[in-house]
Amino acid sequence: AESLDIVARIEDTSLRISDAIFSASGTHVVTRPLRGSFVCCWETETGEETHRVRSPSGRLQLVAHTQQEVVFINATEAGIHVYDLQSGEVALEKPGRFDSIDFQAASDRVIACSFQPQLVDAAPRRPGAPAYRLRRLTRFDWNTWEESDVVAMEGYSVGSVRCTKKSGRVIAREQSYGLARCDVESLELLADTPAHGAPITYAEITPDGSQLVTASLDGTVVIWDAESFAKKTEFSLHADPIVSATLHTDGKHFASADSDGVVIVWNLETGEDVATLRGLKGPIRGCSFSAFAARIVAYARDGSWKVWQLTSGDPEELTLPQSRLRVRLAQYQPGGSKLVLLPYPPRESEAESEDSGDETTTFERYSLLLVDENENAVELPHKYLPRVIRFTDSGNLLITVSGNLDIDDAETATFFDVATG
Repeated sequence: AESLDIVARIEDTSLRISDAIFSASGTHVVTRPLRGSFVCCWETETGEETHRVRSPSGRLQLVAHTQQEVVFINATEAGIHVYDLQSGEVALEKPGRFDSIDFQAASDRVIACSFQPQLVDAAPRRPGAPAYRLRRLTRFDWNTWEESDVVAMEGYSVGSVRCTKKSGRVIAREQSYGLARCDVESLELLADTPAHGAPITYAEITPDGSQLVTASLDGTVVIWDAESFAKKTEFSLHADPIVSATLHTDGKHFASADSDGVVIVWNLETGEDVATLRGLKGPIRGCSFSAFAARIVAYARDGSWKVWQLTSGDPEELTLPQSRLRVRLAQYQPGGSKLVLLPYPPRESEAESEDSGDETTTFERYSLLLVDENENAVELPHKYLPRVIRFTDSGNLLITVSGNLDIDDAETATFFDVATG
């Protein structure tokens, strides 16, 4: 350290070393690869390899114990592992996802933070719905891995954590995705606030203008006062990130859908969850209500879609004649009962084997289907794939934009009367 003379050089053509740390005694160096499958331990004086262990999956972080020849390996996809440099053994001690850890010498504990939703031991609010908590710092006794302290960070997630060597204090890097209100003409910032610990995927003002509803990848739905940005209510039943949501025109019913195919319907006035809808797989691309929140439709990334009846008390999954189609979009008319579908073109094998004579499968290559409450469908043909599909606020008109992107000035905007097609 004084002369900066090289004492030993660690070289291995099979490894691309991304990081290296000293052990507590300074007699060992532990390296992690840029890309590779091994974490290695080396003699400091000679540069010779002592042993190597298979790397856990995910982004790795190495943290050394300050008194013992032990290194903690934090793998974002595989939990916290303990690497004994004397025996060369490594063991998974704390499953879970932790984005950053550090060792606190003053308490002989490991402090961890989680940016992504982290399952906790708290009792779930409803059967089968695990409780998840995002904004927290957790301190573990590294001998037993029991939680000794948990600190919540309201409105923030914690991206990284570092412990001071002597004072026993912790530095936490907070991260937040906030809300801002600006003047429409001048764009002057009028108000802002930290909102979620992960990107916001939905934000909408209620029809009366008094409240703002947001949903986020952190798995929470929050209701805010639209004027002051004061938090009024937070819902957190989702076990996975919320990727889409919808607010009914009555301002009372709200639905949020997550990356695991689960849709939850909420009553914003009472704060109760009305229904939990399952049956789709993978991320939900979109969802919407029919008139009076009697039905809800949701469609997934794989093209599957479902409609549920909500008026019967217990949600009832409906099977429409068009249910076997794979769709790019499924959306209800705002405040109405008509459903617009954008099906994928049928595969050649499906077209050849289709002998049922069902009219719903004979649509043009790029056609919208407008399905009424009696499950009758009207075809709205397009020469090219519609790239924009929007209802007007009243729901009386459907606007589509389609065209061949390889031809200049070939885009067409079409207005359809929803009542007549």
